[in-house]
Amino acid sequence: MYREQQEIYDIALQGALKLVSVYYDMNDKSTQQFYNAVQKLSKETISIDYPDQFKSAPLLSHILKQRISKSFTIESAE
Repeated sequence: MYREQQEIYDIALQGALKLVSVYYDMNDKSTQQFYNAVQKLSKETISIDYPDQFKSAPLLSHILKQRISKSFTIESAE
């Protein structure tokens, strides 16, 4: 779910449960299995674990320092 929009996720699943119960035969085993699966999903909380720091940050910093150093070296030689 984009941007951890829990409320939209919950509303969508509740809507799906309502549609299934209204338009499908709830005595059918496949319908019951689908309904139960959606119910199980509706009990889940969505979240995304972001890293504290990206692994590429130190590498980019190193490359930038090299380029800046090289730039000063070239300007000094001129």
